[in-house]
Formats: sequence, C-alpha cells, structure tokens
Amino acid sequence: MTSPGEETASQVGSILVLDGHFENTLTGIKLLSELPTHSDTSGTLLLDNVKTTNVGLMVASENGNTILAGGSNTIRSWGSGSLYTGMDGIGQLQRGNLPKAPPKSPNLLAADGSFYSKSRPQYEQYDVSSFVSVIDGGAKGDGVTDDTLAIQKVIDDNAGCRIIFFPAGTYIISKTVTIPSGSRITGELWSVLMANGDVFQDMEKPVPMVKVGNPGDQGTVEMSDLIFSSFGAQPGAVLLEWNMRNDPSTIGTSGLWDTHFRVGGTTGSNLQYQHCPKKPSSGATPLTRNQEERPPIIIPNALSRSSYEEDGSAPKACLGVHTLIRLTSSSSAYLENVWAWTADHDLDDGELQRQVSIYTGRGILIESTDGPVWLYGVQSEHNTLYQYQLSHANNVMMSMIQSETPYWQPVPLAPYPFEQRSVDNSWNDPTYEHCMLGGGRSSIHYGIKDTSNRCAMAWALRSVNSSNIYIYGAGLYNFFYDYSQKCLDTEDCQESLVDLEGNHGLYLYNLNTKANVNMVVGHNTQVWARQADNLNGFCQTINAFLAEA
Repeated sequence: MTSPGEETASQVGSILVLDGHFENTLTGIKLLSELPTHSDTSGTLLLDNVKTTNVGLMVASENGNTILAGGSNTIRSWGSGSLYTGMDGIGQLQRGNLPKAPPKSPNLLAADGSFYSKSRPQYEQYDVSSFVSVIDGGAKGDGVTDDTLAIQKVIDDNAGCRIIFFPAGTYIISKTVTIPSGSRITGELWSVLMANGDVFQDMEKPVPMVKVGNPGDQGTVEMSDLIFSSFGAQPGAVLLEWNMRNDPSTIGTSGLWDTHFRVGGTTGSNLQYQHCPKKPSSGATPLTRNQEERPPIIIPNALSRSSYEEDGSAPKACLGVHTLIRLTSSSSAYLENVWAWTADHDLDDGELQRQVSIYTGRGILIESTDGPVWLYGVQSEHNTLYQYQLSHANNVMMSMIQSETPYWQPVPLAPYPFEQRSVDNSWNDPTYEHCMLGGGRSSIHYGIKDTSNRCAMAWALRSVNSSNIYIYGAGLYNFFYDYSQKCLDTEDCQESLVDLEGNHGLYLYNLNTKANVNMVVGHNTQVWARQADNLNGFCQTINAFLAEA
C-alpha cells in the first residue's frame, strides 16, 4: 500500500481484511506513515478479526517503522482512515483500535468466530441417478411454452430426494412456482426462469414468480446457476420471494449461489434497444474507442417511441418488474455471487450495446426479523426506489456489495413510476416527499427542492429500524445524471446514496461511494457524512461509520 499514486498518496484506495490469518512473516502489511487526510483518504486500511502467528510487524511504514506490532494474537478491530461515531456530520482521521468494536451476532458466525461462509454446492459426490431433469418432466425451456405446471410437478415430486436440473434454456412461468423444503435446484450455463403472465401485471398487487417456502417453513433449499428474468413489462412480478428459514439445528443451509436476476437487455426479453431505447432527449449512446476505430457494419434502428410522455416519464411497455428479491420477515438465507440487474444497455445489440430505459421498482429487500442473512459479493443495479433496503431486519451480514443508480434518473424523478398509490405501505417504500416542494404527490415531476434535481434518485442503501447489521465493503456508485456524465467532473451526480433511520447495532465499514454530495444521511435529510470530507482517487472512502452502532 506504499506505492505512490499519480493524484493520491497511495495507489491503493482502501483495503479491508476480514477474518484473516497472517503467519510466519516479517511484515504483514506496509502502509504509508502519514495518516490519510480529508482531501486524500487513499491507503485506508481496516483489520477485523485478523489473527497473527509469528509475525514480526503486522503493519509497518514504508521505512519499516512499527505502526502495529505483530506477534501471535488476534486484532479485533483496527483501522487507519476516516471514522464517524456521531451524527453531527464531523468525521475524524484515526489510526489505531476502533471504538465500538462490533459484538457480532452468534448466529452469523462459524465455530471459530469468523463470519460463516459456504461454497456453492457442486454435487460431485452424486451419480447421475441422483438428478432429474425438468425436460424429462415435460418442460420445454424454449422461451415460448408455458412450463409452469411441468416445473411445479417435478419440484413437488423430487424435493428431498433428487437434485432438480434445468438444462440450458428459457422456461416461461405464468404463475407462482413454490419451492418446498428439501429442494436442490441447479441450472446449466445460467438457465433462465422468465416471468410472463397476466397475474404479474398489477403493480399494486405484487405476486412472486418463484416462492421459496411459505411463511413459517423451515428446512433446506439450495439454488445455483440460474437466472431470474421477465418477458416484457411484468410490473407486478416479484422475481424471488424467500420465506424459508434454516432448520434451527443447522446454519447457512439455504441459499443462492451463482444465481442472477436480469430484467431486459437480452434477446427474448422484449425489453431491448428496439423496444426501450433511452428517451430521445438523452442523445446517442457514446461509442467505445474500439467501436470508433472499427464501426459496426449493421446498426439496427429502434422502434418508434411515441409512447414517451412530454415530461420524459416511462412508457408502460418498458416497466420491468415490481421487485427483484424479497427476503421476508420469516426468512433466513445465504447469497453468494448474485447479480440483481435491471438493464442499462442491450447486451445483444451487436457491438454497440446501446443504452435502454427500463423501470423496475425495487432491488433487494431484506425484512428478516431474526436472520441470519448473509450477502457475499452481491450486486444490485438500476432500480427505481432503492438497490438495497433493510426494513425491520435483524442479524444481517453484507460483504463486498455493489450498486449503481439508474442512468435515466432524475428524469423521471423517483419514486415514479412506482409511486405509492394507496395508504397501505406494507413494503415500507421511500416516498421521496422530502425532495418535493410542499411534499405532495402532485409535485412528483416538478417542484424539486434541490434546484439541481439530484434529490429524488434511488437510494443505494437504505436501512430502517434494523438491528445487528454488519456491512463490510460497499461500492455504491452513480455515473450518470439523465444519461449525461458531465456531473462526474464535479462528482455530484446525486445528492445522497445511503439513508439510515432508527437502526441499532449497525456497523458500516469500508464504504466507498461515487459522485454523490452526501455519503450518508439520516432520516432522508440529516447530513451525517459528506463526500467532500472523504475524497479518494476513484471514489470517496469512509473506513468506519459507527453513528448507529
């Protein structure tokens, strides 16, 4: 971490070492002797539950001087960088043991005290007779045939006994498929489960495409190598509703591995560039350098988009889905390598991959009241209201999470087109009324309090009335303002990215944000951390935010 950067003291923006072990080495980590500053937080370092065995110096300066002694011990919580412990918006630059070291929830931990983790099931110990193909059970996987009944029957007949295999293909699901305890499901090259049915058309009455268990169910469900998707506009579809809870005698037995959520931007989705190009006022998608040097031979045209309103609001044909993932109050789940993506560009648009405007309501909603819930390497991008929301959640661990704000925002402004239409707000959606003059829904398109229109844009991370929340490593990005990247010159594409409201025991470490004025706010409007106080190279970085710990 001592190599100098071109515009920063260190080439390394930040490093987080969690549940690590250094053994038989003279020096564990080399760090610049100078403490990071508010104008340059590069070289930020966090050590959390790091064991040392026969280590000379755990952290040494570029000159070999001692910053943190070695030996054989356990470093519980040590950092070098920006630290926030209050809600006054004032951070300090600190090097040493961190205050409020997290008392971690036991049900999130493995036997050795580290956070529990589990590699994806490979089923290599089973012979071919242990598998059953949904094709053999009557499903087609051709992207046209309704496979709902065939899939449900194969699952019901084989839960708890055989591993259910989805050969490569696209499987149309027209109503909810329920997965009971004991189910083990795997795909081939990301087999696609695609919502397409009348039952998914009412955004006021959301219906899950796939439902894992019913509230109160306990047991084991494993799913891997799948894609959850939708055909055209399915604004009432919840692609995955997870109700299943681990058996109390086990830990981390139910989850998703290498499973992704993709709305639009691919052949067969009916939400490609020809259907949903970005609005005409946004200009052409810029070419990459390779495309400029070798222009594509064929550039297909988009269909006419007269359905755009004068204010730039979303055409109904380009509504995506209601929600990508919902972990309900009764659930516990383990997610690893999961990408929850509403398309920002057309992956199958030849070399051009031109930008599209697709409108999905919510990214990942976590409501689990007891947990445990783990998210490792999970991404959520381009959803209207938020990318991650924790609502009355408890015992949640999130590590190496990432997000992007929709490129089309703030035209139209959040929460449109998923604004609350009734007094029932059982989903605890953000209303963005704090952004409006007068606070009424009638001003949803106009009257923004922030004259630069950067307020009513999707939260990257929102946590409300939740407890025992541990976040280690977050990259939360905005690269656009109404498809323009001019805002990157001033790093202010969006007003705020993280909103915290009434949490207890929330530990946020290694927070990295891009192009936002405020890194963390409380209750929508209270500025708790500014990007200008935590500048880094590519991002802005806070080593530890502990105001709600």
